[in-house]
Amino acid sequence: MAKRKYAKVGELVKIVIPKFFRRCGYPLDSYQVKHMYGHQLYSMVNRAWEAMFASQDDDGLVDEVKNIHARQAGPTSITRELLMKAACLAILTRENWGGNERIIQEEEVSNSVKNPIYKVIAKTFVKTGTRATTSQGYYATKLLNQKVHCVYLLQNKNAEVLEVKKQEKKKGETLCEKTRRRKQNRTELMHNFYNSTGYRVLATNCEIYDQKKSGRATRKDEAAKPASGTEESDDREHAIHCS
Repeated sequence: MAKRKYAKVGELVKIVIPKFFRRCGYPLDSYQVKHMYGHQLYSMVNRAWEAMFASQDDDGLVDEVKNIHARQAGPTSITRELLMKAACLAILTRENWGGNERIIQEEEVSNSVKNPIYKVIAKTFVKTGTRATTSQGYYATKLLNQKVHCVYLLQNKNAEVLEVKKQEKKKGETLCEKTRRRKQNRTELMHNFYNSTGYRVLATNCEIYDQKKSGRATRKDEAAKPASGTEESDDREHAIHCS
């Protein structure tokens, strides 16, 4: 019987390579933009804010929005958050997302994993490859040298999986409605996967844990141990004489 490549949800896996999955995408993302272009980013947001709330009578600003950092709640903070996202997207587009290579980023685990055996509570698939453009200048839907990778969500002490609310198939739905439904379900699935708590690990860094096989190996090891301490004492004496 051929060995399965991926574990099923609910099965146990053993972490072989202690690396945690961080993200899959192009080298530059919104998180890195905020750290690399922080001053420029806030300057863009402030200029957009001033343009939105400038007084119509004169060139000055409305008194209540002169201090643009004063408001921390209500519609104002939501507006600033949306402006921040728009500014991040503008910088990402200008920088071409850091390159055309879609890669996987992982985090090294500083301490060795104490219990490397975990239960798979969810999984998803991500794609890596090189982004290409068509003859018309648009980005192609398929990546060059495309590879598919499986990512597990493993159960730790505080693991919690968010419920996925899928849109059910409707009778007589058009191709456009079917595509929209699948896209929304995929977005919901990815959102819940990345917002659920637990360890995210590539399937290639794990192996399916066979409880029966591990139990047989443990019994063999116990049977191989000497019944008394005579053999161990003989080995110690031999080591002392050899030294």
